[in-house]
Amino acid sequence: MNKIKIILICTFLLIVASIPIGIFLSNHYILLKYLGGAARSLGRPIEAKVYTNGKLNNDIQVFRANYYWRGGKANYLILFGKEKPIDTDIIGVDLNEKYAFTTSSSHENDYELIWGRLYQSEVGGQLTPFKDGAKGFGFDEKLKIAQKTISFLVPQHEYVEKYNADSIRIELK
Repeated sequence: MNKIKIILICTFLLIVASIPIGIFLSNHYILLKYLGGAARSLGRPIEAKVYTNGKLNNDIQVFRANYYWRGGKANYLILFGKEKPIDTDIIGVDLNEKYAFTTSSSHENDYELIWGRLYQSEVGGQLTPFKDGAKGFGFDEKLKIAQKTISFLVPQHEYVEKYNADSIRIELK
């Protein structure tokens, strides 16, 4: 009799615990991708200051990716809004290949900030250079990298208009 009670109590507790977990995961779909290996955590923001049009913009955080989804070492920065993405328009800079980019997908299922950690899906990890005439903007961002300062121009396009910036400067610490 005791074994049956223990099994019933454990089953009840499992059901009760799975309800809030299920609700949480349904609101943060990227975590399901993460658990399935189709997303990764880029961790917490790095220490950096972001300037848009020459003015300090405290609403943008900078995250670093150290490897590409298809393998190989990487060194790129992703700009992301503190509370939520700037209307899910993601831009960044690949410091190894020396180009500014947008992502192939910046849907909320591809990037999400959860408890201060940025999660990126495999689809969200596909980068499109500003200079690319077919998928990008065909725009020369005039990227400059000088020690810990990175600056570039932003194309005037509806995809990145939420940044409300002609230029972005990142100062790494």
